Amino acid sequence: KEIIYADKGRARIEAVTSSPRALEGGRPTAVTLGETHHWLESTQGHEMAAVIERNATKSADGQTRTLANTNAYE
Repeated sequence: KEIIYADKGRARIEAVTSSPRALEGGRPTAVTLGETHHWLESTQGHEMAAVIERNATKSADGQTRTLANTNAYE
């Protein structure tokens, strides 16, 4: 598991699971969503996006930021 610490251990960047069930319940401050054009229903991508959205709304004062990256534009 990859974890990067910053600010003398008060902040961290952490890679998380690709399982929506395991991700449920977190309270992130920032989330980067990579290659979202590959997030298909058949690979639980839609469920993962929903879990991330629910987790993001749990943050204090709605301060969570999300950034979705894709190279397949419409």
